[in-house]
Amino acid sequence: MMKPKGVVRAFQPKDLDRVIEIWLAANTSAHAFIPSKVWMDNLPDLRNALTQAAVFVYESEGKLCGFIGLQGSYIAGLFVDPTMQGHGIGSLLLGDCQSRYDRLSLDVFAENPRAKRFYERHGFSAGEPKPSGFPPHLEHRMEWEKTT
Repeated sequence: MMKPKGVVRAFQPKDLDRVIEIWLAANTSAHAFIPSKVWMDNLPDLRNALTQAAVFVYESEGKLCGFIGLQGSYIAGLFVDPTMQGHGIGSLLLGDCQSRYDRLSLDVFAENPRAKRFYERHGFSAGEPKPSGFPPHLEHRMEWEKTT
């Protein structure tokens, strides 16, 4: 796999429409077990959350390809355009955050083993499944701590 040639930078207001587009496409692609209407219904909450989070985007050749949003050291979401997945963009975004923070945590749906494996490859450990905000689905709390 070739390393992506773009840049990770801070979210800017001009990125909003593309970030929402990526969020919607990535959620419906990765979470087929949740009706797409749920994601559409959550769009207003997403707009609000983006203004209250630290958001970093990956941009290549003028095109936004993915983003990561944090509330403190909690990763509220890491999303890559489904057409660009598998090219190391998610790893770059996550690695950027791992260089900025000493600890990170996030929740991953138990029905999304691909995401769970991704985070485990990046040093996260998973707790036992627990109820999520989307009953009856379960999720794992995943945690990472920088080693000295």
